Amino acid sequence: MASGDDYIPTANIGDDPAGKWATYAGKDIDAANSYNQQAGTFIEQATQNIAAAHTELAHIKTLDDKRNAYIATGAQYIAAAGAYLKTASELNSKRLSYIQTADRHLESAGSHTQESRQLQQIAASYKLEAVAIAAQAKAKMASFLKEITIGSITRKLKTFQMSVE
Repeated sequence: MASGDDYIPTANIGDDPAGKWATYAGKDIDAANSYNQQAGTFIEQATQNIAAAHTELAHIKTLDDKRNAYIATGAQYIAAAGAYLKTASELNSKRLSYIQTADRHLESAGSHTQESRQLQQIAASYKLEAVAIAAQAKAKMASFLKEITIGSITRKLKTFQMSVE
């Protein structure tokens, strides 16, 4: 049968029917053995493919485990980044608050600087006035000292004249 021959059962026709049946049975056995050999080859190939599939599945599991580990690590990095962003946001809010406070202090310092300039101008005018008054006082003091000195001399002279007389 494997050869493609078509056997017509003629076992009951002519001589040696048992031999003919034995020949037919032998050809059927040969065909069955041929199919068994082919099936064995396919079974071997299937076994090899199953073993290769198990190896590939083991590789896939290893890669899947690595992928899951990378995903978990990535999630940790994302969580850490979120915490850093939250802290940075809080620090930025504090920075803005300090900038606003500094702006208020600068405004206050500006008004104090302006007031200080005004006070300096007033002090400069008082200084000029004090210099003028000092000059007048100096002249008056010189005149007063002259008068005292002249008066003292005059009194001494009168006292001396009185004592001489």
